Amino acid sequence: MRILVAVLLLICLLPPPVWAGAWPREKGTGFSAISSTLRRAGPDQPLRYDTSTYLEYGLTHRFTLGLDINDDLATSGHVLVFGRVPLSPPDARIKLAFLVGIGGHRQFDLWQPMYKVGLSMGRDVHTRWGQGLSLI
Repeated sequence: MRILVAVLLLICLLPPPVWAGAWPREKGTGFSAISSTLRRAGPDQPLRYDTSTYLEYGLTHRFTLGLDINDDLATSGHVLVFGRVPLSPPDARIKLAFLVGIGGHRQFDLWQPMYKVGLSMGRDVHTRWGQGLSLI
């Protein structure tokens, strides 16, 4: 039993492959993720419902367009349109990507402008299930 726990802990500590997110998409390919969460903050609290939608599409081999929408119907949410470009050559072992996005954030009924700037770094991972990227 201890060996099983140790192996599971080791697996959890290893860097996992990143199949989506911080890396440019190949031209003509896309990724989507949609999630919903229903939760209660406490026994006397009402149920809260959150939704999240993440979409990205490779417009060219050097540019990925994306959309990130997150909403908690009761209190807050955001809508963000972003673009991502690679900063490293396609065959580099260490991958770098730059992201810039604009959109809006809502707190109750008050919307405010929002922006996002990001730099991502990771490395190639090759497994028997395919190729991916892992955070360094």
